[in-house]
Amino acid sequence: MLAVLYRAGLRVSEVVKIRPHDLDMETGAVHVWEGKGGVDRVSYLDPDHVRPVLDPWLRERERMGAGPLDPIFCRGDLKGLTTRTVQLMVRRHKDAAGIPSSCTPHVLRHTFASELIEEGFSTSEVQVLLGHASVATTEVYVHVAESRLGEKVRGRGSGV
Repeated sequence: MLAVLYRAGLRVSEVVKIRPHDLDMETGAVHVWEGKGGVDRVSYLDPDHVRPVLDPWLRERERMGAGPLDPIFCRGDLKGLTTRTVQLMVRRHKDAAGIPSSCTPHVLRHTFASELIEEGFSTSEVQVLLGHASVATTEVYVHVAESRLGEKVRGRGSGV
């Protein structure tokens, strides 16, 4: 679940609602139905990064008797997780890993967006993936790219 949160840039309220038909591991598409503001969208993740940790869970989920209408991420009784449960889970993993700084599901979403900007995705592309209604909301992540401007300019070479 943490890999899907991070690698698709989902909100915690979105990841708890994912059903099997919402996730296409061949294309990496993650369909979000009624995200923030009731808006549907598709985000994408890299299946090569997610499949090694998700496939064992999907097998366990099937062994538990979960069906196509049950959430992908569920408890042993097949009931869906709450957003608060996921937030606490992230906190426990953060503490166990000895991460001293803040790490929440929303920080994973910020990391996804910041990495995309640093990798050269346009602000409007990141806006679509995150499901932001306004590009102004997405522009918060541009500061990360600005920190690498000097490196980019120096790397251009003389070319003259």
